[in-house]
Amino acid sequence: MNSGLGARIRFWGGYWLPSVLGSALGFIRRRKPVAAPAVLGVLLPEHMGDVVMTGPLLRSLRRRYPHARIMVAVPARLVGLLRGCPHVSDVLEWLPGRVAAMDLARRLRLAGCDLVVVPRSDPDRAWAPLVAARCGAPERVTLSAAVTVWARLRRLQGWPFFNVPILPPHGVRHEVMRRLSLSTYWSGDPADSALESWATSADRDTVAPWIAGLPAGRLPVAFGLGASQPFRCWPAERFAALIDQLDTLRPIAPVLVVGPGEKALALAVAGRVRTRIHLSSPGQPL
Repeated sequence: MNSGLGARIRFWGGYWLPSVLGSALGFIRRRKPVAAPAVLGVLLPEHMGDVVMTGPLLRSLRRRYPHARIMVAVPARLVGLLRGCPHVSDVLEWLPGRVAAMDLARRLRLAGCDLVVVPRSDPDRAWAPLVAARCGAPERVTLSAAVTVWARLRRLQGWPFFNVPILPPHGVRHEVMRRLSLSTYWSGDPADSALESWATSADRDTVAPWIAGLPAGRLPVAFGLGASQPFRCWPAERFAALIDQLDTLRPIAPVLVVGPGEKALALAVAGRVRTRIHLSSPGQPL
């Protein structure tokens, strides 16, 4: 079977149709929208970079609803990333598959979810629309790239999944700013786009051996070389140019965080920079 045709069949028959049927079958009682939601759900079945770029949106939500319970669902491998996030009340594991999505929706429904947010505009394939439709939240907000009713249904970004699809401003391409455009729905205040990281004391203990071996007087800067897809990965010369540029602004101690299959790229970067590179692997000392 042609791979393009096979992918379309899997999407429409194995994902789109079950999502539509799953949202329609079984009556879900929805409460009336409230002025100040007490429980919020943010659905992030994504990669690490996407979750980090959602940080400003989470901060905006916390600023707008300081006393709300903000529940964020992420894949199991990313739960630790959000444990130290001050804007989040609960971190839920997002397990793969439709059955797990229905269970996640049930957990949000039992928690009394008033507002659910999906900050992505590409056609979802991780069952987030089904979770939104089944969690009982009266307000279901998503970022969307679709204008017409049919286009939104095709992308699972309209009714019955979401009742507030938001188009990002024209020409805005950076993912941080695209996601922050959602904040205009619940707040008219200008949003802060600064990125942040959320380390726990256990995280700091883990990296302490890395930092102890770095030269004094230089700012440790970690560079993650990998990406979820090969076309998203920078070539060695771009990493090298960035490291050299940063080193001219302030002396740094570059640490290349090397994952499986990335050793050759790390060595290529090290061979192109002026300053000394420190190679490391996650969980291992320098």
